[in-house]
Amino acid sequence: MLSRYKYLIIRQTLSNKGEKSVGKLIVITGLDASGKDTVAAALQGLDPGSYLVKTPTDPFIPARSEMDALAMQHPWMHYYFYLASIYHASSIISKLLKNGGNVYCVRYLLDTVCYHRGLGLPVHLNYTKGIRRPDLTIFLAINDEGVRQQRLGSRGRSVGDEVTDNDHVRQRILEAYRQYKSEYILVDNTFKTVPQVVEEIRYIIEGLSK
Repeated sequence: MLSRYKYLIIRQTLSNKGEKSVGKLIVITGLDASGKDTVAAALQGLDPGSYLVKTPTDPFIPARSEMDALAMQHPWMHYYFYLASIYHASSIISKLLKNGGNVYCVRYLLDTVCYHRGLGLPVHLNYTKGIRRPDLTIFLAINDEGVRQQRLGSRGRSVGDEVTDNDHVRQRILEAYRQYKSEYILVDNTFKTVPQVVEEIRYIIEGLSK
């Protein structure tokens, strides 16, 4: 029997079969302070010819803090802002993939959907023609809220942390991720070092070409 991660890799790769791009889109997702940026940067640094994309990209970055401050009060406005940014990022990613290198993307459509389901919006994961489906999605799990809060304090808090600091909303976000568990492979990043997590993910990535 195929292991779960090999099954996911085969399913996601076949869904992109027929596309001319050689590179793979590898998405790193998880709650705030789960280590997404650090892990994605480390993966990209070990993969010659690859690219790192963090959403939202320009021209959305200047408005990000202002929009994040409105998330709890105006979730639909916040959702459409991030959805538009994902469409834009997908266009950038598709062009980069044609160069032959992998693209490591921090936050993508799954993040947008799960965060806003946590805010009570009836939105669903739907990869349209305008949003490329990832070849692989890694969910970095932090199974100790105390550890996550410590990391938030170390990195410096942002206005967007208000969402996941709300216990009720955070649990709804995590439940939304669980509902889409067939879309990603979970990697526990609670107490592991960055090299340990990167090694585990690189092993999974090797399966993309097998």
